[in-house]
Amino acid sequence: MDWGLSESAVCRTVYKIENILISSRKFSLPGKKELLKMSSHEDLVVMDVMESPIERLFNWPKKIF
Repeated sequence: MDWGLSESAVCRTVYKIENILISSRKFSLPGKKELLKMSSHEDLVVMDVMESPIERLFNWPKKIF
C-alpha cells in the first residue's frame, strides 16, 4: 500500500516524535542491558544464499579505451 510518503519524510517524523517523547520524561525505551535481560531465549537466523558466477574476459585488450 502506498501512502504517498517518502522514506526520508517518515524517518524525520519518527525522529522528531521520539525526541519529543523522550524529552517529556513520560516515555523511555529500555537500554541494551535491559533488553538482553528480558530476552530469555536465543534467536536463530538461517539464511539461504546462492552464488552466481561473474562473467569475466580471459584475454584483456592492451588498451581498454
